[in-house]
Amino acid sequence: GAIMGSLIGDALGLGCHWYYDVKAMRRDFPHWIDDYHDGLPERVDHYGYVAKWRYALGLRAGDLSQTGQIAVQLLESFAQKPGYDEGDFCSRLDQLFTILDGTELSGRYSDHAVRDTWANRKAGMPWGAAGSAIDTAEAAIWNVVHAAHSKGDMRALAVDAHSCVNLTHNTPYITGCSTVFVL
Repeated sequence: GAIMGSLIGDALGLGCHWYYDVKAMRRDFPHWIDDYHDGLPERVDHYGYVAKWRYALGLRAGDLSQTGQIAVQLLESFAQKPGYDEGDFCSRLDQLFTILDGTELSGRYSDHAVRDTWANRKAGMPWGAAGSAIDTAEAAIWNVVHAAHSKGDMRALAVDAHSCVNLTHNTPYITGCSTVFVL
């Protein structure tokens, strides 16, 4: 349920991400968001360029953002390996990074932490040291997969989730908050 809720929530948000002006959001989406929506290529508020980018990329109602895409990579790693295999997950992230260019309009829209980690990996930094100092919730969101696979072992969950969060976030405050969220 946690995994499905996370992925459904991500897909529900794809078409209406990042509205900070409630009037603009209500103009574009006058009703409660309870279904999937295409992004609006004519959106004119501050983050309208993201909606235009995703629409031009072919993302439509029900598709996942890059956050959801990474959650699926982690889920696939869990499905194919016995437990959390960080090397396998890092290989999947490295593969995703081959199609990104380090800018925000890269892939399905690259979060700041992903862009920083991409740049650090391109500069030769190893996983575990390549994370970003930015304060985003990306890793907390995709680490719901860890919680769903924890089998009740909170110590192992804390260790694995913290290590996974540290792949893209390297400040103790953010890694701590993200790990606590997963717990």
